[in-house]
Amino acid sequence: MATFLSGLENGLDETDFDFHDEAPSFFYGLKQRDKDKRAQALEQIRKTVEIWGQHKDEETAKKLLTVQLPTILRLSVESPFEDVRTAFTKMVATLKEAGVTVPDILHLGPSSFIRECNKNLFVAEDPLTQLDASSTALFVEAFINQLRVSRLIQLLGYHPKYLQCFLRTHNFLMRGDGPLSYPFRHYIAIMAASRHRCSYLVSIQEKEFLEQKGNRDWLQGLDHIPQKLRNLLTLNKLLAHQPWKVQADLFKDLLIGPESFSLGELAHAILIMTHYHALSSFALGCGVNPEIDSPQGHYYGDLSLLIPFCYQGNPALGVIGTTSDSEVTDSDVGFSPLNSSPGYLVNSIDKHFAMPLNNTSINGSSFNNVCNGTESSLLHTLKTVSVINFDPELETKESMDREFRESQSVCDLDFKKPITPVVTPQDLIKYLEDPNYSHEDIESTSPLKDGEYSWEDHAYPLLDRLYPDSGYILDEKFTLAYNLTYHNVGEHKNVDTENFRRAVWNYIQAIKGIRHDDYNYREVNSVLVKRFKSYIRMVACYPEQITEFDFSGQIESLGLGFSEKIHVNMIVLEARLQAELLYAFRALMKYMKQ
Repeated sequence: MATFLSGLENGLDETDFDFHDEAPSFFYGLKQRDKDKRAQALEQIRKTVEIWGQHKDEETAKKLLTVQLPTILRLSVESPFEDVRTAFTKMVATLKEAGVTVPDILHLGPSSFIRECNKNLFVAEDPLTQLDASSTALFVEAFINQLRVSRLIQLLGYHPKYLQCFLRTHNFLMRGDGPLSYPFRHYIAIMAASRHRCSYLVSIQEKEFLEQKGNRDWLQGLDHIPQKLRNLLTLNKLLAHQPWKVQADLFKDLLIGPESFSLGELAHAILIMTHYHALSSFALGCGVNPEIDSPQGHYYGDLSLLIPFCYQGNPALGVIGTTSDSEVTDSDVGFSPLNSSPGYLVNSIDKHFAMPLNNTSINGSSFNNVCNGTESSLLHTLKTVSVINFDPELETKESMDREFRESQSVCDLDFKKPITPVVTPQDLIKYLEDPNYSHEDIESTSPLKDGEYSWEDHAYPLLDRLYPDSGYILDEKFTLAYNLTYHNVGEHKNVDTENFRRAVWNYIQAIKGIRHDDYNYREVNSVLVKRFKSYIRMVACYPEQITEFDFSGQIESLGLGFSEKIHVNMIVLEARLQAELLYAFRALMKYMKQ
């Protein structure tokens, strides 16, 4: 931090250091539990920012402010420590008084789709949206580790038991001891999140890549990365969209040759790719808002001037940029005047812009008609299903096969496959190979049966052997996500939701071609209404296509509370993740036996 302060006092030339490389360390002193130590760091930051304001017209100060202002703005509203929020709020006011143009925050809350969560959760006064002490403690852990409580983490805070398990897994993969270098981990995460055009996750991982001293040239795109990373592109593409096509021979080029991975490195890479594919489903499924300090999370000037240009339909996608085969000029998007970063072109208040871009409206009905649909509520469905006798022991093989095929069927769903390709943000196209490759429905005649290859008996022990403790940590998370319940449906208490949770999990794995021998798939079509099946299928297979209209139209009619909507997407996340892992490690096990 001293270089930032002394740089202006001593007339340091702007070419003497890299503003972006210096940026992360500027705030590191805040990663403290001790309030007195944080106070010392805050005072040093305050003095430095004050000097920048006094020299705002000098080129060095101007560039320093360009780099740091978005983070200053974020810390003024998003920190678990009140002293940090207060101090940075005062700094923002000081800079404004000095005549510095300070950006405005585009979205105060973590989600645009879940309206109860579209507010600043750190100062929420509404008892409905207040977080409990255990979540706040986990937010502190996240802040100390990352100097941020990401908006994805904020949403998961409504399920503290799961969040604790999630953070343990995430930190194990991305920050713990492991065979892959830290820059490799974060770049693999960028490649994985890019498959679903999830700018939200890519933006965070680009920052972390640089914080881990990653080569800035790699962020120019795939033409600038080592061959070892390029070798993962096909595996990444298949796992994201058609994991059942991963075969043993794919691992030959990955495990043999001068740019090969060790078995431990490859296991680590597979875990990161699948982790970020599934996280993309969650972020896009919940409409997670951009981080305030990302280019899409703040804006300069009049927001109303940006609105007419375009609306991407999902804030986690970021700004419109290029499709897979065409370019968009600067005139097609809005740019913030200070740093020339594209502003996110959506007004979270003007919801009339949130209409689907891909003809995924439900039977052409209006938004209000969809929300007031005639489908039975989830509560009524669960009460009805609870008296139906499901006994796989009494079913014939033919009837079980038929029920599985019918559970997979898309012929009666409102959403089957995107009519138009998703628009790829300009800053992501560089990370994509074969960008038009997407989900195709698997043939139901040859499912992967858990009697042949299961998580418990095969993938879990193999993972623990190749990458110690990873299998155990993931198994704990899968089990918690599958069993987590509060016995509520909306305002109704003491409701047994086991049939619903089990149907969601098994339906997601069924459309990925995985069949559980001890499950009667009649339950899927009995418990899950068509609209809801359409939505969770989109989350698992085409998350980049989801708009707020899809979310509201296909999930609202169930009568779920806002935290339960988050819970649904958590189940989809974990079921999808496990499915990808089963295919990846089945193929790897076959290769190892050759």
